[in-house]
Amino acid sequence: MNEVHSDFIFVLDRSGSMGGTRIEKAKEALILFLKSLPTNSFFNVYSFGSNFTKLYNESARYEENTVESAINKV
Repeated sequence: MNEVHSDFIFVLDRSGSMGGTRIEKAKEALILFLKSLPTNSFFNVYSFGSNFTKLYNESARYEENTVESAINKV
């Protein structure tokens, strides 16, 4: 039987309109989602404001070290 691997892409708005509590709530939600991903999945975080960035060049496998690294960067 073939395993199905999910790839979760999160998009985070870092523009000026997200100042104050809005960006804090968005970061809290993102961290909660990252901690809740299923095993054997992949993820990446894209963000935009005055420029566009992505956390990883390619989606990362959901592992303790990749999630911890992502949370620290958030």
